[in-house]
Amino acid sequence: ADDAAEEGKRSSIREGVARVWTVVRSGWAWYEACFLACAVLAVVLDEPVYTSFALLEVCFWKGSKTVIDAIWFNLAKMLQTMMLGLLVMYLWMIIGMGVLQDQLAEGMCHNMFQCFVSYMTFATRETGVLQLL
Repeated sequence: ADDAAEEGKRSSIREGVARVWTVVRSGWAWYEACFLACAVLAVVLDEPVYTSFALLEVCFWKGSKTVIDAIWFNLAKMLQTMMLGLLVMYLWMIIGMGVLQDQLAEGMCHNMFQCFVSYMTFATRETGVLQLL
């Protein structure tokens, strides 16, 4: 009788370990663990950037599938458009360095890379390139 009870305990322990192992191997469990860890880190470290992990949740909604598929389908065209935009900004920066060098703020454009980064920063984060002039 003791052997049967002990075998029953071992069997239930094996089943429990198998269930835990199944959960640990699932991608869903890892996603939820990362979701929880990022939320805790955002609160403990008082750093809101960790809450951006929650934005991934949007990708798993039913309605988001068509939007994500549209992005993946047109990704090459979107990258080409981005490259064309960067090229136009680069040309604008060259013209700005050559023609408007004396009107730019002090220390903004000593070389091409620094000028490009300055233009990109002000164009995307500030009121635009007009502020540089």
